[in-house]
Amino acid sequence: MYGTPHSLPNITQRRVIICLAVPAVVAGCWLVHRVLHPRHYRVIILPSLGGDITIGRTINDHGQIVGAAETEDGDYHLVMWDQKRKLHDLGLSQKSAGRFYINNAGQIAGSIQDPNGDRRTFVRDPNGYMHWLPTFISVAGLNNKGQIAGTAKDADGVPRAFLWDRVGGLRDLGDRGGKETRALAINDRGQVLGRGHTATNHLELFLWDPNDGVKALEPPHLQDLNNNSYAVGWHSFGRNGTYLVTCRADRGVTKLFKDERVWDDVLANDANQVVCRVTRHNRWERFSKRFFGPWQTYVLWDPNEGSISLDEQLSQRRRRHWSPSDLNNHGCIVATLFSRAGTKGQAVLMEPVEGR
Repeated sequence: MYGTPHSLPNITQRRVIICLAVPAVVAGCWLVHRVLHPRHYRVIILPSLGGDITIGRTINDHGQIVGAAETEDGDYHLVMWDQKRKLHDLGLSQKSAGRFYINNAGQIAGSIQDPNGDRRTFVRDPNGYMHWLPTFISVAGLNNKGQIAGTAKDADGVPRAFLWDRVGGLRDLGDRGGKETRALAINDRGQVLGRGHTATNHLELFLWDPNDGVKALEPPHLQDLNNNSYAVGWHSFGRNGTYLVTCRADRGVTKLFKDERVWDDVLANDANQVVCRVTRHNRWERFSKRFFGPWQTYVLWDPNEGSISLDEQLSQRRRRHWSPSDLNNHGCIVATLFSRAGTKGQAVLMEPVEGR
């Protein structure tokens, strides 16, 4: 009724086996996860100015990062993190975080809102000298020659794509038969990716070249341009599906990978790597989309390694609340992690692991 004397050692042995088995199973699951999802990036949290929000905007090839940081008073300052991740307050107080760019010479360009609510565009030299461009209404990019592509209003108040440098000043990039045009990106060749309406009100992408003028690009959803003259974005091929694509004016369109929909936030570097936001589907979503998707995730497409999930490089709780904003030629990614309510944000650097 009370069991035999030798039953006690058996119970102890079972407990020992369980105590040894549980860590082994956990370690095995961790090892399988690391094999299936290798660590390609280390995530570095960048310091703040004491406020709840820091936003990373752009990074150059020297590792200098520019963005905006909230102070304890609730204002946003233009800031730069240097190669050692040290924070430098560059001033330019404003009520919202603007869009900024930095080139390899350390020049910074961007737009802020003045106390009157008017948008003002500037170029800041590494020595702190500010050059103001009051006619710009937005900046689309800054290249390593100090040229800025953006959108400005002409004499009639119509938005037009412009190129600016200190020698030639503003240059209107022309129209596509309609009136309104906008610049999207610029590379070191001085080429500008833009879009505008034709005379029949058809939205068209174009590449402006300082030597060859304007050439139309077929896919209507290109968003970034690298120094190899490749524009990147997504394009629907009808029944054949939607693909992330690259396009060169002299080589046409190249498919990279297929997806239900490649969203915005497409970034490219000179290594022909591409970061983008895509849609992922689950076989169980037909039963409950709330619990099984679809969902949006960020990936990096590499010419040698193919598609790499960037969400897997983050902790589980951060994956649904982050947004990359720039990609340099060494594969470093600047991003911002947001709280679930969006009231807090952390600027981060995703740095490639050596050997990856």
